[in-house]
Amino acid sequence: MACPPGDGSSHFRCNEGACALQCSSSNRDCDGLVENGCESLVLHPMNCGACGVVCAPGENCRYQDEARTVLGCGCPPDLVDCMGGCRDLSADDANCGTCRNGCNPTGGPDAPQYPNMYYGCQDGQCGELKCGGGFANCDGNIENGCETSTTTDDNCGACDNKCLGGQSCAMLAPTNAILCVCDPGLTFCQTGRVNGVPQGSCEDLSSSRTNCGACGVSCIGYGTNQVCDFGKCVRDCIDGFADCNGAESDGCEIDTKSDPRNCGGCGITCDLTLGQACVAGKCVVEPCDQPDAGEVTR
Repeated sequence: MACPPGDGSSHFRCNEGACALQCSSSNRDCDGLVENGCESLVLHPMNCGACGVVCAPGENCRYQDEARTVLGCGCPPDLVDCMGGCRDLSADDANCGTCRNGCNPTGGPDAPQYPNMYYGCQDGQCGELKCGGGFANCDGNIENGCETSTTTDDNCGACDNKCLGGQSCAMLAPTNAILCVCDPGLTFCQTGRVNGVPQGSCEDLSSSRTNCGACGVSCIGYGTNQVCDFGKCVRDCIDGFADCNGAESDGCEIDTKSDPRNCGGCGITCDLTLGQACVAGKCVVEPCDQPDAGEVTR
C-alpha cells in the first residue's frame, strides 16, 4: 500500500503503519481534512503563523523580522507594512520614506564616489552616504571611504570589536549576523563561506543531533531516534523498528510491524508455507470463509 504522492504544499510519509500528512514550512493543515491537504498558508490572516491565530480586520499577516523567522499580525510600531513585509522606512534603501521609493546607489551623475560606499536611505531621505555590507569607516576619513573590513577578528561586525579568548569572526545562520563566535561551551561548525566569510552555527557538541562530538557527525539513522548523548550517538530504536543485524551503518533497519522474518521482534518468523503475513507485529493468516471454517487451530 503506497502513500499518496502529495503536492507542493504537502506530502505523506508512513508512520506506525499509516500514511501521515506532512506540511511544508509555508503551509498548515488547519481544518484537519486529509482530502484537501495543507490548505492554509502560514501568512493567511485567519491562521497567522499558526492555526487559529486570527488578525484583526484590515491587518495582514507579516514577517516581523528581516530573517523571516517570526510571524505576526500587522507590524511592530517602528515598522510599516510594505512590499510584503515589515519595513523600516527611515533606513530601507528600497523603501525610503515611503513604500517602493528606492534610492539611487550612485547618488546621481555628479555625486562623488568613495571606496566601499554608496548613497542610501537615512532618516527617511535618499542621498546619504552609507558603507557597503561588510565595511565601515573606522578612521572617519571620507576620502578613503569605508576602508575597514568588518569581517576580521580585529573588527568583527563593527570597528575595534576584537574577538578574544580563541573566538573568531564569522557569519551566523539564519540572520547572517557577523559576530565573534562562540559562547563558552559551544563550537562553531562551518557550513560554507559567503563573500569569503565563514558561515555556520554555534553547536553544543555534547547534544547536537547533527554535530555530535564533532562538527558534521550526524546521529541520523533509519528507524532510530536521533539522540546525541554527551557527544556520542546513542541509537534508540523507535517503536516498531529493531536493530537485528547489529550494524551501525544502517541503524534500526528492520520494520518489525511488517517483516515476516522478524515479526514483533528480531528472529520471530512467521510460517511462510502457510502464507502467514506480519501485520502490526503479529503473524496472521486470512480467516476462512464461515461455511468452510472448522475447528480453529491457529
